[in-house]
Amino acid sequence: MTRHSKNHMGFQWLIDQLPPKRPLRLLDVGCSVCFEGEALNKAGIEFTGIDQDEGSTELARSRFPDNNFICMDALRFDPENEASYDVLLFRRPDLSVQPDQWQRILNRSVGWLVTGGKIFVTAPGKIEASIAQYMLTHAGYVEITIENTENEEESIVMTARTDEQKIKEENIPQLPKGVILWQDEPAPMCDITTGLCD
Repeated sequence: MTRHSKNHMGFQWLIDQLPPKRPLRLLDVGCSVCFEGEALNKAGIEFTGIDQDEGSTELARSRFPDNNFICMDALRFDPENEASYDVLLFRRPDLSVQPDQWQRILNRSVGWLVTGGKIFVTAPGKIEASIAQYMLTHAGYVEITIENTENEEESIVMTARTDEQKIKEENIPQLPKGVILWQDEPAPMCDITTGLCD
């Protein structure tokens, strides 16, 4: 569940997407070595990174000693103070590889946000964004918006806020197999479990 690819275009596109309020408390879920950390710090954003890969989190700590990095599976993450963050950032999560696990994480994530907080999920393409939209809806997020970027690796940014009704963690829907619709246009036949497409 770790993100390894580096974004070579810089992260101003990401900063422009985030709310302008400061201070802004952000949780970077699956942060890996946190390539975006420098841009977040320069923008005055107070961020915490979480990733289950020990090597990645150690490297992130060495690069950004003033920020907090947690080596932990996000499924076990339990903030000291509930509703601690203004923003949750999920950059290119591998939703089609581990759909059940990511759905549980997204279900839990609604409790990590302050009232009015938002989640940001990036995706490399329309199929991944369709999966993310499906999962966000079932996690209890509402007002899901989809925007295109000029970034090849993260061409789509999705934002949403939590509904007042929280979704129980055990309520994990089965993702459909077959044609995924993207804005009423059929996408290739894909198996969500394996991520393979015809």
